[in-house]
Amino acid sequence: MSAAEILRQVVPPLLTLWVVILLMLRAWLRRRGEPWPPRGSALVTILAGFGFFLAIVWVFQTVATRDQTALPSALTGGAALLGMALAGFAALSGIERLVRRRR
Repeated sequence: MSAAEILRQVVPPLLTLWVVILLMLRAWLRRRGEPWPPRGSALVTILAGFGFFLAIVWVFQTVATRDQTALPSALTGGAALLGMALAGFAALSGIERLVRRRR
């Protein structure tokens, strides 16, 4: 991989991720007095994360590298990951309910 390809294909996604992490940290620091995460936010977080994932794939694979197969592949692979995340969320929520009932 040449330096130009690295600058075009690797650096933008890494910088984007870095900016997102810094924004999340900033939001967390501003909400220190409030419970984190807010109730009911896990499902919204999972769905928003999936949308953000697709947006990153679209921008950096379809637009930057002109790979037209990236988005359909991300939709199917991402949908599988979304299903796993939702199943894990449901299972862990059920376990939490059981533990709370026993207390």
